[in-house]
Amino acid sequence: MRVPSIIICFSIFTVICAAAENNPPTVSPQKKRIVIAAKTLFDGRGKVLRDTHIVVEGSKIVALDPKAMPVDYDLRNFTVMPG
Repeated sequence: MRVPSIIICFSIFTVICAAAENNPPTVSPQKKRIVIAAKTLFDGRGKVLRDTHIVVEGSKIVALDPKAMPVDYDLRNFTVMPG
């Protein structure tokens, strides 16, 4: 008797999913540091900053530092604002 290939594929998929569920990755994601250069920045509190760099770690802005280096994204031709 021949087993349909769909049953074999489903069985392999089930085994892989079960193994992944039982062995979650143990490596914690590192907070990557990104520096964005901006010519004009609205800070969301009513201030306008000029020629500054935005430092982002993970998913949070940690600093506004015009001397932060190296610049990962050059947005000096654009206006940057929250949101």
